[in-house]
Amino acid sequence: NVELAKDLFIMLLNELPSTKKNINAAYAGNNLQDLRTHVHKLHGGCCYVGVPKLKNIAQVLEAAIIKVDIDEIRVLLNELNNEIDIILSADVEEIKKALS
Repeated sequence: NVELAKDLFIMLLNELPSTKKNINAAYAGNNLQDLRTHVHKLHGGCCYVGVPKLKNIAQVLEAAIIKVDIDEIRVLLNELNNEIDIILSADVEEIKKALS
């Protein structure tokens, strides 16, 4: 369903800033349970829209959190933040118009 895919993509774009904030707050607070919850939610949301690189990073990061591999988590979190920034640096309003 094309309309549903568009709606889900717009929802993801709208939620990315708060998702990024929540993920980084959980990491800064050393709360791996919350970190995993937020990353898992992001990973799930990415499964339905066209952001394969973000999806893959979230998937690998979630696995690192489960293994409690702190060094890998740090590296992957940096990659995740960079990818979110790339997506958010696009003209979100133009994307929304194009999808409408």
